[in-house]
Amino acid sequence: MIRFVVTVALALLSLAGGVVFKVKKKKLPGIMFIVTGIELCLCVTAIVMLDGVFENIAALFLYVITAITALIFAIKIKIKFKVRFPKTVKKILLIVPATAVILAGAGYGVRFMPIYSGIAENIKPVTGKDGISHSLYFNCFYKDRIPGYTYSEAIDIEYYSEVTGKLRPAKVVLPENYDENKKYPVLYLLHGLGGSEVTWLHKNADVIIKNMHYLYNCPEMVVVMPNSNVNENNSTSGMSYAKTCEAFDRTEEDLIGSLMPYVNEHFSVCTDKKHTAIAGNSMGARNSMAIAFHNQDKFDYVGVFSAADVIKGDNNYFPPLLDELKIDDRAGGFGTLMVMVGREDYICGDVSYDLDKKLDEAGIEHVFYDVFGVHHNPVWQNGLYNFMIKIRDNMD
Repeated sequence: MIRFVVTVALALLSLAGGVVFKVKKKKLPGIMFIVTGIELCLCVTAIVMLDGVFENIAALFLYVITAITALIFAIKIKIKFKVRFPKTVKKILLIVPATAVILAGAGYGVRFMPIYSGIAENIKPVTGKDGISHSLYFNCFYKDRIPGYTYSEAIDIEYYSEVTGKLRPAKVVLPENYDENKKYPVLYLLHGLGGSEVTWLHKNADVIIKNMHYLYNCPEMVVVMPNSNVNENNSTSGMSYAKTCEAFDRTEEDLIGSLMPYVNEHFSVCTDKKHTAIAGNSMGARNSMAIAFHNQDKFDYVGVFSAADVIKGDNNYFPPLLDELKIDDRAGGFGTLMVMVGREDYICGDVSYDLDKKLDEAGIEHVFYDVFGVHHNPVWQNGLYNFMIKIRDNMD
């Protein structure tokens, strides 16, 4: 967050400086400030839109280019306008960019060292009073394959859907050294709008979940990734808003009536509520919340990451799936109900804050937190990370 604020401030100052010099008809200094400002804006974009290693490599590269650009322009100004910089200014022009590059390089080196040195398990996450890791900046290794550990590939399954009357696809990730004589907890992980059964794999969910077991003793789980485009084509591409919602809204019927029975029959999973979890992002979070509340006897752990409209309200964009939030006392409530969102989420941010408020009003125990980010993968990867920790802490 600090890096973001500082970079934005520098970008605005550079652009403002450029405008001032242009107004005063000092062409070269104006160009210098504007170019520097644009490069810093690109740094901001890299910080916000990219994730993991790529984010930091891109931002570091742009910082270096910005420093070099500023230095070159400073030298050109001296030559063109015959400006004689005092010795102190000369030293600053040389020392500050060099120092910034060295410190940035050292900082990123320290951050990524655990991946390559094989000591990732020795770095503990920084958590708040609520037990949540709001920032995973210094343990980014949790979503990368770490040398020395094994990561099996997801397998494809097809199951007969009572909803569509056809075979439907899903992905299943099994624990390493999967043993059919052992019963495993199961997690159903749902994608958002425009996604499919492979979407969470693109978010490295399989790697994250296995790293959480390797590094933080989270339970080994069978992870099932359904396709929530419940129609004959298993896709909503090119469909109208109404048809898209219709397909997603069939997810509950398909998952409860067809996919879960298939998984219970073909994989060695626990079938009781205490060992069954469901989570998702965006429209997948919307479905996860609705499915869990409609089937409280089946799910004990619920992860809701940047949810689209799920509860009836005044300004629903998507048709709500729940009229009210109510705990079924016969089912015993939830072991974990976790709602989270990115603070800069301009798509579903308001929905998540409103959901937290409604859960409070209904007296339903839950965890809510927000993190720096928009409606994108780093936020949901953080959600999955903390969700796995909560499952570990609450599962027998």
